[in-house]
Amino acid sequence: MDHMTAAAKLKSAVNKTSVVSVLALCGNNLKLRIPMTTVFGDSSIENLNLSVRAYNGLRRADADTIGKLSNLIMSEKGLSVVRNLGRKSVSEIKTALMAACYEQLNESEKLAFWQYFVDNNF
Repeated sequence: MDHMTAAAKLKSAVNKTSVVSVLALCGNNLKLRIPMTTVFGDSSIENLNLSVRAYNGLRRADADTIGKLSNLIMSEKGLSVVRNLGRKSVSEIKTALMAACYEQLNESEKLAFWQYFVDNNF
């Protein structure tokens, strides 16, 4: 199966479940790249529907927008610098961010996401 076909099949599978479910089936340490619009990056982390612990931890770390959260995750130490966030909260935050970012993509951007994923992970 070529990479374009694989990308299209993964995109189709997401329509039946969710992007998080499909990625979970693919394993750990995956290489992902999700484009984010400036408008979406400026939106509040409240849109992620996080638990109180995760939300409060991010607010204390001044990561009150999606863009600031993304920058924090991509920083050298990532979410490990945020006080009172354990593995479960970190996983919850990354999962919620991933799902929200994916949902804001249009259909061609979603296909490009899966194409990048297939090209860099298989």
